[in-house]
This record gives sequence, structure tokens and C-alpha cells, in this order.
Amino acid sequence: MMIGEVAVKTVETTAKVVAETAKEAGKEAAKKAIDITKRIDVAKAADTGKGGVDITKRLSPEAGVAGKEISKKDVSDLAKEYMDDLKSKSDCPDTLKDKKIDVSKLEKQPSEKVAELREEFNDNRSKLRNEWSKQNNREWPRYDHDVYNENGVKVRNAGDRLDAHHIQPLELGGKNVAENITPLDISKHQEIHSMDGSCKKLVEGVKEVSKA
Repeated sequence: MMIGEVAVKTVETTAKVVAETAKEAGKEAAKKAIDITKRIDVAKAADTGKGGVDITKRLSPEAGVAGKEISKKDVSDLAKEYMDDLKSKSDCPDTLKDKKIDVSKLEKQPSEKVAELREEFNDNRSKLRNEWSKQNNREWPRYDHDVYNENGVKVRNAGDRLDAHHIQPLELGGKNVAENITPLDISKHQEIHSMDGSCKKLVEGVKEVSKA
């Protein structure tokens, strides 16, 4: 056999071995692959002692807080976390010490209704603040300095009244009454309503429960 033929045979043999190896590796990978739509929640199965649960039947991209189903107990926990957070951020925490969220009265409101309530609030903002001042025996707090946003734009002037935050959110059936508002610095107000804010989480939690 000529040297050239030996070289060709060697290349062919090597190629065949590589192909077979790749084929076997592919089979092994296929065996280990898991179809995410059929994934089993092993942890829950271990806790309950029952068969696994197909997580695609209990999870959805929009589901609840931290990717889990929301129960009424969860909403109660979210309501408590929200109130604790609000008291920690409030400029007048003593006026909130007896305030609680009645979870049984929380109900997601239609967007049209919320828009009407916001317009109503804007029309009566000063009146509600004055009523709050009478009820709490103090003036509604004011900013003692100019406030600028992250872009350097002035958003509040020294002497302006602090923002008014609805204790029970309008989205969840809150009313435009003095008993349901509390003063908040604009930055804290924005924080509590942010995507990761305690108020937003409560609203989303109630929304998920209402879907069930």
C-alpha cells in the first residue's frame, strides 16, 4: 500500500471515530435534556410527600411576587410589609401608628375609576391637606430646601408642601379623604410606588388574587 493511501485511510478512520464520538455525546446530552414545560417541582414534592408538580401549571410570567402564586395570606403579608415601610418613610409616623390595611376591603379598581379618583384628588388636594392638619393638630409638612431630580431639574421649591400619599391606594379602593392620606417626601413617595416598592407589590398581589 502506498504512503498516500495509508494517509487517506488514517484520515478516514479518524473522521469516523470523531463522528461516532459526537453521535454518542449527542445521545447522552439528549437523555439529560429537560423540557422546561414538563419540569417537576421536586422541592414541593419532597415537602408534601406527593408526586411532583408541573410548575407550568402554577407559574406564569406575570404570576405574583417573586414568581409564585399569590394567596390571601400572601396579600396580608404584603399589606403588613407595606404599612411598616410607609411608617418608616413617613415624616409623621405617629399619625400612622393606629392605621391598618383591611385586606378584606382591598379590591383592584378599573383604570377608568382610578383616573376619576386621581382627578378628584387633584381638585381637592389643598382641602384634604387642611383637613388632615386639623385632624392631626399640626401643619402639613413643607420642604425646607429646593428639590432636584437626577437630571438636575427642580421638582419642588423650598416651602412647598410635601406630597400626599394615599394610605389605601386608589387602585385598591382607597378614598380621597383626609384619613387616607399622609405626607411623604417626593423621593420616598416615588420609591414606595416604584416597581420594587411595597405599595406596587401590594397592588400587584391583590391583582393576582382577583384573577384566581
